[in-house]
Amino acid sequence: MAVYSPSQLTQYLNHISHPPIPSSAPRDLSLLSSLQTRQLCTIPFESLSLHYSPTRLISLSPHALFAKMVTNPAGRRGGYCMENNALFGCVLRGFGYEVLSVGGRVSHETTGRRDGGWDGWNHMVNLVRVEGRRYLVDVGFGGDGPCFPIPLERRGEGGVVFEGVAPQELRLEWKSLPKHTDPEQRVWVYSHRENRIARWVEAYCFTEVEFFAEDFAIMNMSTMTLRESYFVQTVLAQRFVLEEELVEEGDLEDQANIGQGTSGGTNDGENRPRAVGVMILHKDLVKRRMADKVEVLTVLESEADRAAALKKYFSIELGEEELRAIRDLPTELRGDGGSAGGENTDRVQRGFKVNGARKIEEKV
Repeated sequence: MAVYSPSQLTQYLNHISHPPIPSSAPRDLSLLSSLQTRQLCTIPFESLSLHYSPTRLISLSPHALFAKMVTNPAGRRGGYCMENNALFGCVLRGFGYEVLSVGGRVSHETTGRRDGGWDGWNHMVNLVRVEGRRYLVDVGFGGDGPCFPIPLERRGEGGVVFEGVAPQELRLEWKSLPKHTDPEQRVWVYSHRENRIARWVEAYCFTEVEFFAEDFAIMNMSTMTLRESYFVQTVLAQRFVLEEELVEEGDLEDQANIGQGTSGGTNDGENRPRAVGVMILHKDLVKRRMADKVEVLTVLESEADRAAALKKYFSIELGEEELRAIRDLPTELRGDGGSAGGENTDRVQRGFKVNGARKIEEKV
């Protein structure tokens, strides 16, 4: 499996603002959690290459991913699940971790279809072994994904529940799916819910069978080319927010509301980075989710608005050729209150004034 060179790993650490890692440092859960949190807060989960690119093609080559996400002069670019997790898998192998890359299925419920169904293979996660124990490590599912390593524990009904970015809760279960024809079949099912009284949403499932680069190539082809693909239909960017960002911005109100956040799901996170919220650009809205508050920061009317928002909230600066590439696509914001094919959110859904700030009731 491909790994990055020592100089590339140093570039990566600098890019995600992570301290240098001495060769003598233990490759333990604490370091793994720190790397995962820093990547999630720096390298966004996004679909921009399918809208702001003349080719609208995505390469999973380790060197292409490194050039796009680490050394890209356009800023903090990211990608969807296979891109972000492929990059992170190569990084972890370079630091000496044992990594197994596997495939997953995303549930229909994730995209609003409550029919109990599941997609075909269309997701990628990494399983990392630390001190003889395997952990789910996913940096490619956006704001509803896990932001720390989750242990694979085959417990009974209900699985194991973890606290995500408060008040969110996460769950991992080893169970069969209703669609299985063999009742002895089992898969890992990752779920999330907004708080302790909300309903669980089954997000994706995965196995422990290793997928090869050739498997992901097929999955990537369908994800980036099918008209039905969520990423083809949607301009999206999401990243987690670090507590230190709020300190730097002097946002005292949000600091008071973040609760405990998460520093990796273990008890030794005193000095590790803490994810305390999620920044979301979805079609023509920019939102920030902090604790139980979702605030609409801005409504985007044009491509100029969206380019400015990507630069302000995600440190992504698109070039002229990239900005021209979205013209006449269904996802283009035309600047006249509409789009070429429905990219704008219905204004009734956009939000309402609460305490002087725009809010939204539904969550992406």
